[in-house]
Amino acid sequence: MKSRGFFLLLLLFTCACFVWWIVKMNRLSRENLQWQLENQSLLSLQAQNELLWLGVTDSTVQTPLALQLGQSKLYFPDTTLTFLSQRYPELEFSIEEHPYLQAEPKEVIYRMARENRSRARYFQLTESAVFFILLLTGFIWIYRSLSRALEINLQQNQFLVSVTHELKTPISSMRLIFQTLLQRQLDPEKQHALYKAGITDNNRLLNLVETLLLATRMDSHELCLHLRRDNFSEWLSELLDTVCRESHGTLEITRNIVPDISLCFDPVTMANSIRNLLDNARKYAGNSDISVHLFTRGHYIFLNVIDLGPGIADAHKKKIFLKFYRVNDALTSKSNGTGLGLYIVAETIRRHGGTIKAEDAIPYGTKFSIKLPMS
Repeated sequence: MKSRGFFLLLLLFTCACFVWWIVKMNRLSRENLQWQLENQSLLSLQAQNELLWLGVTDSTVQTPLALQLGQSKLYFPDTTLTFLSQRYPELEFSIEEHPYLQAEPKEVIYRMARENRSRARYFQLTESAVFFILLLTGFIWIYRSLSRALEINLQQNQFLVSVTHELKTPISSMRLIFQTLLQRQLDPEKQHALYKAGITDNNRLLNLVETLLLATRMDSHELCLHLRRDNFSEWLSELLDTVCRESHGTLEITRNIVPDISLCFDPVTMANSIRNLLDNARKYAGNSDISVHLFTRGHYIFLNVIDLGPGIADAHKKKIFLKFYRVNDALTSKSNGTGLGLYIVAETIRRHGGTIKAEDAIPYGTKFSIKLPMS
């Protein structure tokens, strides 16, 4: 939170500096126009002084032009104005019927100066807008990266806590079982129950280790799929039978499987993904019904896993497939998990060329929809 506050403060400071720079550039442009206008006035005064310097008091044939200055006159040759016009192209020279010296900046010079300032202001505003957009885009990108890094760091910390708990629970349970078997003389029935509980804890620990290894191999791109074409309908039915047997009657799955659907897939990773979806539905949906639907539509195969649990909020439906992500609510905090299950499912489906998404089930609950190409 402190990092984000510091970042926002830095953004406000940068924006303030940027606004100050725009105001300063506009002021400099206005001062530059004022300087140009004053320079033209000084140039006009210089030309007038030079005209007075070139004048003579005696009139001759070569000096037909006259200029009245108070009680006296000054005379000029007819080439004087031509000479001054060439020397000062920015000025306009004329002598009227009652000779008054006129050496003023041309109107076009003022117009060009104002047009140049307008053009300069336009380019400054355009460049400022482009620079500000690029700057703001950079800040937004950095802020999102920072927020994502902080979120990943938080998720990793939660992952470490979850993994520690997941590892500690079966290890402590197996230790207690071994101590009980060593210190007490139990009848065969109780020994059998303890052995069975120990095997269950061992399987739980083994599944956790396999999940961690699978996620690591996916991240390092070391996982190779061993694809084979098989009857996916029969394979899925056998997998569901195995999952139900392993649950010892605590899990019932409603099936709607279209027969004889052929698919090229990796049985190991696909089985792991479907087990993850079923465990996720069982974990968060409690004792509600779970249904599995397999059918084809066009050139695609659809596999839906539906539960009648509390459902998933729209804000979390895309994020649940991210690594380490877990929905931060009371239901999730009470359940075990590492935040890797749905990530592994999404990666597996993606490597099979398909997609997966979470949707709201009807009338309530969650539907995980997998779409796979038939080729």
